[in-house]
Amino acid sequence: MADQKSLKISVIVPAYNIENYLSNCLDSILAQDFSDYEIIVVDDGSTDGTSKICDEYAKKYDKISTVHQKNAGLSATRNTGIKNAKGKYLAFIDGDDLIAKSFLSRLYKAAASTSSDISICNIYEFSKTPISSIKSSEIKVVDGNDATKRLLIGQENRDIIVCNKLFKKEIFKDIKFPVGQLHEDTLTTYKLLSIASKVADIDDVLYFYRKRPGSIMAEQDLLERLKIKERAAKEATEYFKNNLELKQTAEIALLLSKFAYLDNIASGKIHDQKLWQETIKEINSSRKSYKNNPYLTKKLKLYLMLLKTPVTYKTFRKVIHE
Repeated sequence: MADQKSLKISVIVPAYNIENYLSNCLDSILAQDFSDYEIIVVDDGSTDGTSKICDEYAKKYDKISTVHQKNAGLSATRNTGIKNAKGKYLAFIDGDDLIAKSFLSRLYKAAASTSSDISICNIYEFSKTPISSIKSSEIKVVDGNDATKRLLIGQENRDIIVCNKLFKKEIFKDIKFPVGQLHEDTLTTYKLLSIASKVADIDDVLYFYRKRPGSIMAEQDLLERLKIKERAAKEATEYFKNNLELKQTAEIALLLSKFAYLDNIASGKIHDQKLWQETIKEINSSRKSYKNNPYLTKKLKLYLMLLKTPVTYKTFRKVIHE
């Protein structure tokens, strides 16, 4: 292993009951065209053959170390990885996913060459075979505030998830993943972006997210996911109370989360008329603050206007979805 004092990257791999996928994941990390890194596999109390695979790889490869712990969930597993990491930068790779050969080198170069605290690449979801990585030499740099606003307003998985990013370890000094919570990225990434001085963005498709039956993302109920988005927006509004720009952006994220309820009810994906009425009431009670928000888009202004007659809004959104 490289000199611990100058180790560039620690790759943290949470592993829980993924015996059919872990070897492929670790092989894709070991195949990197970058050498100065360690791999920390955190076995979260697996009950299948995952623990054995972890130990076999740790015994075979000097780059790999394994930490076994009682089952505590993904957030706790990542936090354990951070505690044991020795690298200047951190990468979080889910143990059932894959990365391109140049994942570490491209993200490290993007971060280091621009003095950025975070670098981001594109992702590709697959169920059987991932596509080849798409390469680009362009690096776009934005400050942390702009990256945070993009996340809160855009709500794109590319911005929200942590697995397609490289982070300076130091930005986790006062931030941890929320233990016991699902969709922990939604509740965490906006905080990390907001304290970054700069964020480097590359177009390369370097992270391959595996869609599989039984995964956290596949099992979660739509309504639960929407509730997490609403909660994250509410928390962000409070978190940024001393930063007017980000507070106003978080308020728009909250409005978007409420319209997400209405849209899914209008399209028939959620059947809850009480939620429909409560959400309309909540939006109407905050109309004045939304009206004065500089980040309110023309589209949202239209939705607010249509919502004055809820039946009109419901019909409009239903037609759009169809």
